[in-house]
Amino acid sequence: MKSRNGMKKLGVFAVIVMILVCAAALAVAVMSFLGGGESPVRDILGGVLIEKEQNPKLTWQTGETEGDITAVIRTDLGEILFKLDGSKAAERFIESAGDFGGAAFETVAENLFIQVPALTKSAGEYEENELGCFYGAVGFVSEDGKVSDSLVIITAKELTGISKAYISGENFDLERGEFYESFGGVPEYEGKIQVFGQVIDGFGVLEKVAAAETLGYTGGYAAENPVEIISIVVRYPKPEGQLE
Repeated sequence: MKSRNGMKKLGVFAVIVMILVCAAALAVAVMSFLGGGESPVRDILGGVLIEKEQNPKLTWQTGETEGDITAVIRTDLGEILFKLDGSKAAERFIESAGDFGGAAFETVAENLFIQVPALTKSAGEYEENELGCFYGAVGFVSEDGKVSDSLVIITAKELTGISKAYISGENFDLERGEFYESFGGVPEYEGKIQVFGQVIDGFGVLEKVAAAETLGYTGGYAAENPVEIISIVVRYPKPEGQLE
């Protein structure tokens, strides 16, 4: 009888030891993952882990800003900071940044975009790139291969049913679709917006602008009291070694 009880105790002890070993192994694995370990370089944006090595052409939209040209949109509601890529559209934006003072986000849609009407009638050529219409993407409106200087910022934090149906199509890249699933956006706008920037700060201000009351749908959602742009300031990276 004593022998049987001893065997039972030994069995229970062995089970406990196995549980502790498994728990320790799991803890090590988790710490390794969070600390980087041997896994691909990861970045966090909005609580979503992105494996940069799988999306090398999209990392600029989630990476660090050191060395990047940035721009600040100043409004009565606060500031929106975004960084620019090196495209011709970005150069055009930089050249016309001063002209946006006094313009307003006249079209707003909380889960789509906010838009400033075109400043001029001039148009440039659409430039192919790998930048998507993800949440926070900044660009100019494009139509029939021509790009206007109508400024647009994507405000869709989550995909609509139409967007989900769009990325489920056979002609849409699977990995890019997964990226949209993670970050939101309006994938069906690709080609309709020449993306050249990505918001990196001021998302709360962006959402306030997008949530403004509208006059209803009239080919677009016209803001009842459009938020005006006070100014847009372009900032260039400091030369290496320059002090604050």
